[in-house]
Amino acid sequence: MSTENKRRRHQELDKKLSVAADRGWACVQRIEASRAKVQAAILMDVQLGRDVEPSTEKRRDRVKIKN
Repeated sequence: MSTENKRRRHQELDKKLSVAADRGWACVQRIEASRAKVQAAILMDVQLGRDVEPSTEKRRDRVKIKN
């Protein structure tokens, strides 16, 4: 997973955590643990200098052929 995707996942977990905490759900600890793992992975990428990797566009534009 790229650093960019990890940051996106971290934001998603932040949102889930706030909702779960507001509603008093029991899954708060699991979300916090997942968030901590992603945070640690992001910090490791930053330390190793992998946070500046160029984003590669994987989607290709389809060429439309007119008949």
